[in-house]
Amino acid sequence: MTTGNRTDEVPGRLSYRPEQSTLVDEVEAHGPSLVPHAPAEKNRGILTLLTGALQGTIIPIDERNDLTLGRGKEAAVLIPDPNLSRIHARVFRRQTPTRTEFYIEDCGSTNGTFVAGQRITTPTALGDGSRVGLGRRTVLRFSLQDALEEEALIRVHESALRDRLTGAYNRGAFDDRLSSEFQTSRTRGTPLALLLFDIDHFKSLNDNYGHQAGDAVLRDVVQSAQRALRPEDVLARYGGEEFAVILKNVSSRSVHVMAERVRVAVEELQIDWQGQPIRATISVGGAYLARTAVIEEPSAMVAAADEALYQAKHQGRNRVVLVTRGGPE
Repeated sequence: MTTGNRTDEVPGRLSYRPEQSTLVDEVEAHGPSLVPHAPAEKNRGILTLLTGALQGTIIPIDERNDLTLGRGKEAAVLIPDPNLSRIHARVFRRQTPTRTEFYIEDCGSTNGTFVAGQRITTPTALGDGSRVGLGRRTVLRFSLQDALEEEALIRVHESALRDRLTGAYNRGAFDDRLSSEFQTSRTRGTPLALLLFDIDHFKSLNDNYGHQAGDAVLRDVVQSAQRALRPEDVLARYGGEEFAVILKNVSSRSVHVMAERVRVAVEELQIDWQGQPIRATISVGGAYLARTAVIEEPSAMVAAADEALYQAKHQGRNRVVLVTRGGPE
């Protein structure tokens, strides 16, 4: 008990001192102390994209020691910029007895790699805050962080791009990515496809089992769909129970196969909700942009996929309808 400025000290407890007007709860109740310690060594290299559809993306340079950047799927970090070479540049680290050093080198790119505005021809050291340019449009910032700072940056970035309930990309991330991929498709004449799908009779499911059960269905449907897709495909929550998938460099036949794969994966899913099995199906509409297609805006592609989704529902649900713009591939 406290009397005046005296305190009765209790082992394991930090005291309340009226003259300080500070209340600190028991150490045991809150885990380890959060009192700041001396900063850890900043030996983690981080690249942050400052431009383009993936603006804000955090790229850690991990223990692999080197990282290739480019527009091709063979690059370790794929950046959707048509001005980049397939493998444009490489970032690597060197360990000295006293520190970790980071370098970047150009990999024979067409449009060049720049550090601090200067085109480089040999491996060039990166310092904390270095500005890196790849080609004409892609700009990155290099920074040095400690492990705690790196983890915090990655968490903040992911939370800004992901839907909190399902873990799929959110609508803003989808809009940015579709715009970028659409421009790449038009510039390079490469095929692009968009799927829209939603859960059949989702309102009835919510009415029968409750909204928490509906949330569980949304999460499990996204996980099943993600497993049926390729790592490079972009799955996003478009709104409510509707989702979108961006597919690059695919034929119209493979788009239909992939859409069917997603549909079947959901159809075979059984969600266990408080001992009750719940099943769901989806209707899928797809728009395929062939190499010869001429569509002026990404919104037209969304409208085409949405119309196909409407047809899938009108034809009885739990099916795929695909429309092609621009004739066969």
